Order: sequence, then structure tokens, then C-alpha cells
Amino acid sequence: MIRVQAALLFSLAIPMGAAEAGETGLAALAAQRSAVSAVDGRGVRTVQRIGEDDAPVEKREVRFAVANDGRYEIVITSPDDPAERTRLVSDGRRAASQEWTMPDELPVVKALAVGGQDLLQRLLSCLRLDLAALKSEYAVELRPAGPGLRELSLVPTAPAVAREVASVAVAIDDAGRPVRVVLIDTSGERHRLDVTAFSDDPQLDPARFALPGQAEP
Repeated sequence: MIRVQAALLFSLAIPMGAAEAGETGLAALAAQRSAVSAVDGRGVRTVQRIGEDDAPVEKREVRFAVANDGRYEIVITSPDDPAERTRLVSDGRRAASQEWTMPDELPVVKALAVGGQDLLQRLLSCLRLDLAALKSEYAVELRPAGPGLRELSLVPTAPAVAREVASVAVAIDDAGRPVRVVLIDTSGERHRLDVTAFSDDPQLDPARFALPGQAEP
């Protein structure tokens, strides 16, 4: 699963009341998350087919960094197989993937379309919480979702997105930061990312965005 179309997004932090939802909450969230130039974090991603709750769950650990100038790095590892690793990277002008499956073997390297996204990258793009960008592709609603949480509900309106995505729900804490993203694709699979670490405007080493053949992290 690598590729499709969409854009990488952006963020900042000003405390927002837990009760704020609806259009008022969206306006506050847009102001809150509008100026951040990059986000960085980790999470656990699971994929499971809807209606098959007893089926095995595919679980992967994810490390991500996304900048508003188009640079990103996504590293996906398996908790069950240390040799299995995938790295998706863009320096803003070019993009590539590297896949390791066996110890002591060189990775398989593929060029990717700049700006292209697979479903995992769509999950991560939602972490930027750029409301203007999200509204260009989704109908957006913000509603309460339990103590200390709100839920940003996204229903695709852009045809290119709607071909792949049925819906997205982003759980946001009182600080306005995402803690969970759940994407339902049009084939009936649930892609969930539980965010375990997240920071706005971190000091990112430029080497993290180095393509294969350049200095790597």
C-alpha cells in the first residue's frame, strides 16, 4: 500500500476549552493550529477489516515527522520482526520508499510521486490539523467526544479522496493535539493510529529528510 493523492498539513498550540465544538470550536481550532511549521511523533498503527473483530490485527509501530514545506519521514517497523522496516521520505522535491525485510540485506528502493499518499500517509496528514486544507477535501465537523476530548469528523468531498476513504475521525485532547486517528477505507478496512508521542515545531535534523543515497538518519 504505497501512494495516491493528497497533501501534507500543518499546526500550533493555544489552550482551547473542552466544551468548544461546532463552528465556534472549529474556528478556535483553526486559529490554534494554523502556524506550526512541523510536527513530530510516534504511534501504533493497526489495520483490521470491519466486521471481522476476531481476525488477526496487523500492528506496526510508526515514527513520523512532517513539515509544511513538503518534507516528511515516516518509518514503519514491526514489533514481531526487527528486520522488517519501511521508510517513506521526501525532501520536498523528490520522494522515495525503502523497504527492509531481511537482516544484512540492502533495502528495496522505489521512487514515489511527490505529494502522493497511501492510506497511512492520509492518517498522518490529519495530524497536522490544517483546517483550511482539510476543508478542501472533506466536510468537517467538530463535536464533543467524552471527558477531555473532541472528535473531528471528516467525510470526503474531493472525488480523488472519496475513491479511497469513506470517513476519518480524529480524537483531539484539551490542548488541541491529536491522540487518535481512525480512517475507514472504501474496501471496508479500519486503519487506526494511536498517537503515543507528539510535538509541535520540534527541532528536526535535516538528515531525517535525506533520500536514499544521501546522508541518512
